[in-house]
Amino acid sequence: MLSSTADVVTDLSTQLGGVDNALSVALSAAGTTGATVQTVSALASAEATRGTSDTQVQSNLEDANIAQVTSQFSLTQTALQAAYSTTSKLEQENLFTYLPNG
Repeated sequence: MLSSTADVVTDLSTQLGGVDNALSVALSAAGTTGATVQTVSALASAEATRGTSDTQVQSNLEDANIAQVTSQFSLTQTALQAAYSTTSKLEQENLFTYLPNG
C-alpha cells in the first residue's frame, strides 16, 4: 500500500510539473500576443495620423488661391533669377578688375 501511495504522489507531482510547464507556455504566448497587439495598435494609430495629414495636404492643395500661388511663384522666380545674375557677375570679377591700367 505504501509504494502505491508513493507512486500516486510521484504521478501527481509529474502531472503538476506538466501543468506548470503548460501554464508557463500559455503565459509566454499571451505576452507575445499582447506585444503584437500593441504593435498593431501603434501602426494603426500611425496610419490614421498619416491619413489625416494626407487629407489636410490634399485639402490645402485643392483650396489654393491660384492667382496668389501664381503671383508668389513669379516673385520667387524673379528673386532667383536676380540671385543667379548677381552670382554670375561676382564670379566674373577679380582683383585685376580694380587695378588701374598702368
